[in-house]
Amino acid sequence: MGLLPEELQSKLSMSKVSKACGHSGADSGSGGFNEMVICPRCSRQVTNGMGICACGENALYCPYCRNINYEKPDSFMCKDCGKTRYAQFDFQFTVKDGAAYADTIETEDAKKGAEEQIETNLKKAQDCYTRLMTMRNHI
Repeated sequence: MGLLPEELQSKLSMSKVSKACGHSGADSGSGGFNEMVICPRCSRQVTNGMGICACGENALYCPYCRNINYEKPDSFMCKDCGKTRYAQFDFQFTVKDGAAYADTIETEDAKKGAEEQIETNLKKAQDCYTRLMTMRNHI
């Protein structure tokens, strides 16, 4: 997707891209699920560790595509369709022509200032990434 010469900005809205993110869900480590599961057929609480209700329905299937993840029954996202019953992900990117908003670098001092700003931004990005990776195990 490119910009025409007379366009100053463009927007790209993306939905249902969570599958592409590669997130496979939170690992509880207990082998079972930690939340109260309700059977979609009879609306009773499922007490079976494998998610099978007394009526015979498997309550751990994805409510959107009906896939059953036997490897990780308490996963955050469906491994087939990428949807989740807990959250919704919407991404929106705004692209603007950078030449109109950026200062030109014409001197050595301006170059050093720009390099310092880039280094500061890289450190902030790395700190955010590190915090996200530590929180990933808790989600």
